[in-house]
Amino acid sequence: MNRTVAAVLALVWIVVGVVSLVLSLVHERWLLALLAVVAILYGVAWMRVAVHGRLLRGRDLVTPWRAPRPGADEREAG
Repeated sequence: MNRTVAAVLALVWIVVGVVSLVLSLVHERWLLALLAVVAILYGVAWMRVAVHGRLLRGRDLVTPWRAPRPGADEREAG
């Protein structure tokens, strides 16, 4: 259930971000384009929550290559 909610949130944020990005580029609204990119990145973060099955720590968002893999034991991720 929680993974489903995270996946739906990710899908919504990514779709809204892409649509906003396209519209902002067509109408040359650069601040909206920046916000659209942030929305897409927020959707990607929710997708990672859905994959990992847990909320991410701030450190996991800043350095995703060092985050533990889904299903890996915390001791192995060290």
